[in-house]
Amino acid sequence: MGRASLISWWQRTRYLRQVAKAIHSTVSPPTKASPLLTGPGVVLVPFDPVQAALANPFIQDLSQTLEGPIRLAGPVASLRWSPETTLPPLEIPMGLSPRAFGEWLEYHRVHRSDWCLLVSRQPAPLEEACLAWFGSGVRISALGACLSKAANVQLQTEPEPSLDQHLRRTLRTVVAKFPRPATQLAAKTGPQVLEIPPSLPDKGSRTRAFADHVVQMATTQPLLLAHSETLPPLIADTVRSLGPRIALVHLTCAKDVQELAKRTRTFYGARTPATALATLAGCQVRLLGGQEDAKDYPSEGVVVVSQKISRQELDEPV
Repeated sequence: MGRASLISWWQRTRYLRQVAKAIHSTVSPPTKASPLLTGPGVVLVPFDPVQAALANPFIQDLSQTLEGPIRLAGPVASLRWSPETTLPPLEIPMGLSPRAFGEWLEYHRVHRSDWCLLVSRQPAPLEEACLAWFGSGVRISALGACLSKAANVQLQTEPEPSLDQHLRRTLRTVVAKFPRPATQLAAKTGPQVLEIPPSLPDKGSRTRAFADHVVQMATTQPLLLAHSETLPPLIADTVRSLGPRIALVHLTCAKDVQELAKRTRTFYGARTPATALATLAGCQVRLLGGQEDAKDYPSEGVVVVSQKISRQELDEPV
């Protein structure tokens, strides 16, 4: 067992031990379990923000298909890219100490539901612990997703490369008429959008190279620059220097990206929640990176191009 696996095993054991202690406490007995996917439920949004974005249409259709109320749960960074539901989401803080995690469990005892659905293919230890806590009756995952016994119902199906397709195929084993993804048509006209990577540092060679790339693109045609985080100072200065040849759009949530994608001809960006949502909305996406960065993305509409920033390479698939 490697060091990373050992740490993951230790975290998983610690979290689940605290969940078991909270479940067996006498503060408040768990609610009576209901049949599979009936009654109120909790959907655990993937802790990886990109996977949360890729699961957005599936979760949206799930909330519209099932009769019982659904509440989403996950980190703030993932809930940001998830669909809106009628009930407010449950925020799961990251990096809680053992004492703080125990207090958090008691605070959310009232939010335990008849069932809980795990969306991640490879959940983190805290995701499995939350599955064991929020599902007072049925705790659902794909077969083999959990490394612990947190799930008491495991659904088996053939895997799909696209996360959205995989989730739909898995759920159809219990909901036969679960909808297929809606057909999205790519816009034939509209602006080219370049997303500023959320992880771009305030300064450094990587930021200077990206600023040069913005200048190259904006001097040949008008450019729409999208960002979800605060602009690095160098990028902000570059935008001001280019004047009307460049426009900025701030992406604050999933709806912003989905609306932008409907009127965008091509969306350039790295593996981010925005490019994931743009692809699912039918937009043509040029993914800057390697083939591994397209994992879980739909195969249609995505072309992977070199992660090196130069205008020539943007037109050359990897």
